[in-house]
Amino acid sequence: MYSMALDNSWLIMNEEEMYDVNGGKQLAYIPNSTIEIIALSMGINTLGTALLAIGYAKLVAIVSAKASLLGAKLGSLGGPIGAAVGIVLGLGGAFFFVRPFVDALLQGKGIAINAKELWNSGIYYGISLGVK
Repeated sequence: MYSMALDNSWLIMNEEEMYDVNGGKQLAYIPNSTIEIIALSMGINTLGTALLAIGYAKLVAIVSAKASLLGAKLGSLGGPIGAAVGIVLGLGGAFFFVRPFVDALLQGKGIAINAKELWNSGIYYGISLGVK
């Protein structure tokens, strides 16, 4: 059997401290009140007991379906090809945004949209979402 011993020099960091160390930057913050308005517009009851009754997996599926439907409706303004592109973009956005959205809704927190920076070089290579 193997074991690993850690000395006392390691620290626990929160997400904000990690972005400070890695040079990331917060681009935007979506407060919980806005997330609740979006959920209500999707027909999701935002009361905690109702959310718990639905369950995490089913809530993720509902929000994903609503987001892809929204993408299709917006894309349909451009005809059949626009609708297909809208569905693809809606599904892509749903997979990227849905889990943080549902986590924030269940935890009563907001969503921070952060840019990832490569070693404080000024080169941004991605976007991350975090519940805050």
